Amino acid sequence: MSSAPARALFLSFLLCLLAQADSAPVQAGVPEVSLSANISSHVIREDELLPFIITIKNKGDGKIGSGIAVNSITLWKLPDSYRLDDSQQICVVPILPPRTQPCETSQAFLASHNLIASSLAAGGMVTVQGYLKPTALHNPSTLTSVVTWNFVSKEKGAVAVLESQGVSLGENQVVDASWIGRLSLDELLKILAVPALLLLVGAAITAFVNFINVSREKRAATTQAAIDAARHIQEQERAVRAETWKQMLPVSHNYAAKFYLPLSLAAERFVDSLKQSNARLAFFYLLFCGRRMILTRNEIGGFYFKDLRGESLAAVCWKNQRLACLGEEDSPLFLAVRDSMDQLEDIDSYEGFEKRFADVSGGVVAFTEDSMQQAWTLFQAWIGTGNVAPTIQYLEGFYAVLDFESNRPYEYWYDTPAKLKITAETEQLLRKLLAEEKKYSAKEIDGYFTSTVRP
Repeated sequence: MSSAPARALFLSFLLCLLAQADSAPVQAGVPEVSLSANISSHVIREDELLPFIITIKNKGDGKIGSGIAVNSITLWKLPDSYRLDDSQQICVVPILPPRTQPCETSQAFLASHNLIASSLAAGGMVTVQGYLKPTALHNPSTLTSVVTWNFVSKEKGAVAVLESQGVSLGENQVVDASWIGRLSLDELLKILAVPALLLLVGAAITAFVNFINVSREKRAATTQAAIDAARHIQEQERAVRAETWKQMLPVSHNYAAKFYLPLSLAAERFVDSLKQSNARLAFFYLLFCGRRMILTRNEIGGFYFKDLRGESLAAVCWKNQRLACLGEEDSPLFLAVRDSMDQLEDIDSYEGFEKRFADVSGGVVAFTEDSMQQAWTLFQAWIGTGNVAPTIQYLEGFYAVLDFESNRPYEYWYDTPAKLKITAETEQLLRKLLAEEKKYSAKEIDGYFTSTVRP
């Protein structure tokens, strides 16, 4: 077995060999040259010139010295049916030997055998710009030029190797300088035959249009007569509605001021008291709200709004909140509350209610009337049940509809129309209640909520 120093010496020798192999320069054998070109137009007349540009780039890396220069760069072949224009100069930039000026006449360029540059170093680029003159008419075709150069190949013993490459300038067409010469037989037929055909078509179209116009006038007269009849009927209906509304507006105003708005306010305060867990105040507004509803029913029989959908919502919201709060008409809470309502008479404030019926001297509320004390006891027990939340939901929908319908008759009085002010949850509940009525279509239900705003 070999010793550890021997193995270390052998590894050092291998590393030196690899380092020398990596540091050895790689000499590229063939330069990489790229050509690009373009022309200024795709259609010219035979008496026009066609500007062109050809760019030649030696892609070798000149910074590290590994690139190869290309020599004797020549524009060896121009596109077929084109020559350089004698009156224009051809320019080469940047200026490379043997040139001392960027531009020269085409005659001088041809005399130098179309030499662009004697040498182009690695990483260098040269651009040729000139003008082509067409020598014949031709259809659209791709113009191609050929550029040649040579380079010294060290691999072949410093021998000059000739290279060439074609470059596409783009597609072009040369047409006759005279417009008559540019006309084909098809185009001539279009010039002569098309106007005559257009005259015939125009005459046929005119006759057809006249026929259509006469028919349209007849239909328009018939339609107008139907519109006039419908308008007359609408005007009659509008007059009847206006007269009806004129008579109903004072009644609606009286109902809203005397019944709907006080009832709405009582219901809203009942809800606020429940949300604030103020049982004493909530108990008063329960009785007061019920008393206002009894007065409304006894005086006018119910709700009379401009919209039947509003009447349905108010009635069903009141019914559902009553069932959630008091239960059926034979329940102890309902009977006690109903008996207590009759005792309020002209009381319209909690202060007056407390002075007349409540005894708070002992720190606990006690009522002098037995039925009211029973109602108070049962009401406190009810507050601890799960029926408070649905009662609040139905009452919120109830007083929102009352406020909305009370203001709708005044659409010609207010600057802005009445709005149904409800939360998204209350709107969902009201939509459900209308749908359960099975009296209104989905479109009619949606129409009721077009003036909704969020609180």
